[in-house]
Amino acid sequence: MTTRFALALALLAQAGPAAADAPVTISFFEDAPPRLQDSWVAVEAPVVVVPRGDSYATGLAPSFTVFRDNGHGAVGARFRTGLVSDRMTSEKEPLSTLGFVFRAGVRGPWVEVGGGAGQEGARVGLAAEAGVGVDFAIGTATLSLSARYLHFDLDLGGDGRTDALLGGLGVTFGHAAPPPRKPRPAPGTILTVTVREHATRD
Repeated sequence: MTTRFALALALLAQAGPAAADAPVTISFFEDAPPRLQDSWVAVEAPVVVVPRGDSYATGLAPSFTVFRDNGHGAVGARFRTGLVSDRMTSEKEPLSTLGFVFRAGVRGPWVEVGGGAGQEGARVGLAAEAGVGVDFAIGTATLSLSARYLHFDLDLGGDGRTDALLGGLGVTFGHAAPPPRKPRPAPGTILTVTVREHATRD
């Protein structure tokens, strides 16, 4: 910016009669202002698998997430609840989480991490998750494919630790993916200087 400003001043100093009344434009900004933040909602209904020694439990664990993003990353609040059924006993238990997630990449491929409170059956504790996925458009709808790892610590360091794998399809509302790349806008103009030639008196 300093070089450009110095060049503009040099042009003003050398302006002659031909440059009289000619406006000189000085531009300081090369990039457009950052895009305003927006909010959007993601709803997913993934299949969940919970390993349990020689057996495992399966079920569905739908989630509802409200995101706030700036075009590069997003922070969201997520609520997930569902039922899993043990394959040996057929006993059904609730599986729920409530917490925050951070997503890197908000259009096309993305990765995310999060944490908060979790419940499996009658036990309640902490939960952490990590996932990868991709958003894609079909017509006017924005869909997503995702895979996640979910870890429960249900008695804060004891034996109540449980892992779960989730994968499935989701739909996004209020969020386009991915938009066409736009050309860079022209530099913003904040100062215009007009050079005039003044006659001298004898």
